[in-house]
Amino acid sequence: MKSMAFLVGVLLSVSLLIIPPVHGEESVQNDEIMKVELYAGLDWNNPNDDLLSQTILNKLESSLKKKLQFHRVASTHSRGWRHVAQDSNSCVFNSLKNTQRLERAIFSRYPISVSPALRFVTSKRSIFEAPFSFEQLDHQIHQKAVGLVDKRFYSSSINQFKLNNPDFFYIHKSVDRTERLLGMLTKGRIMGFIDFGESVNQAMLSMGHQMDIRMLEIANEQEFMEGFFACSKTPEGRKIIDLLNHEMKKKSFQQWAIGLHRQYFKQFETQLTNYLKADVFTSH
Repeated sequence: MKSMAFLVGVLLSVSLLIIPPVHGEESVQNDEIMKVELYAGLDWNNPNDDLLSQTILNKLESSLKKKLQFHRVASTHSRGWRHVAQDSNSCVFNSLKNTQRLERAIFSRYPISVSPALRFVTSKRSIFEAPFSFEQLDHQIHQKAVGLVDKRFYSSSINQFKLNNPDFFYIHKSVDRTERLLGMLTKGRIMGFIDFGESVNQAMLSMGHQMDIRMLEIANEQEFMEGFFACSKTPEGRKIIDLLNHEMKKKSFQQWAIGLHRQYFKQFETQLTNYLKADVFTSH
C-alpha cells in the first residue's frame, strides 16, 4: 500500500480514460434500496470531523440515494470491525488495507480518500526532532508517552514497535480521538501522538483555537495513505461494494474527487495530484 491525501485538471482525461468493469457489476441494476450500517470513529454530527471523507460520502450517498441508504454509526475501530464480521450489511468507513483485513472484508476498488502521511504531533518545546523515529524514545521517558488510537492500523513498522514496546503508548479508545489527544498533549499527559496532519488541523478548527505544536515527519513512512470502504463478506456486502465501485469509477466522479483533494490539501497539491492521477484511479 502506498500513501495519502485528497488534487489538477488539465491532464485528467489522459490518466482517467480507461477503467475495466468491476466484479459483480451486474448487481447494480437492482432497484431495491439497501440499508448499510456504516461504522467510523467520527462525530457524524460534526462536519469538520474528517471533512474530506464526509464530503465524499455525502456525494456518493446523493448519487446512490435510490440504491443505498447509509446509517452512520460513531464507533471505535474494534466495534466497527466486529460488526463487519457478524452482520450481513455492515461496512467500516475510510479503512486502510492490509493482508489481515482483506481476509475479513470486501474492500472497495477505489479509495474514499488519499491523505498525506502520518505525522508525529508534539509540542514545540519537546525534545523530538524531524524526522521522528522511535529510537528517539528511551526508557528515561515516562510510560504512556505516545498516544495512539485503539485498533487503528498505522503501518507495519509502527504497529510492530507498539507490539514490542507497549509501555511507551497510551491507547485512546473513544471516538473523539484527535481532540482528546490534543488536550492530553497540551496538559503534558503525553509527549506526542501519531495522526494525520489534516485531521489535527481540522480538530484545532473544531476546538476553536490553534495550539503550540509541531507535526513531524516520521522516518521511513509512506508518502501517502489510502482509505477504503470495507464491507461484510456476504452477498449483501458484495452488492454494496459493487454499487460503490460502479459510482466511483465514473470519470465525472473521479475528476470531482481529484479537485476536492486538491482544494483540501493545498500544500501537497502538486505531489498529490500526480499521485492520484498516476496511481490511484488508473491502477486500482
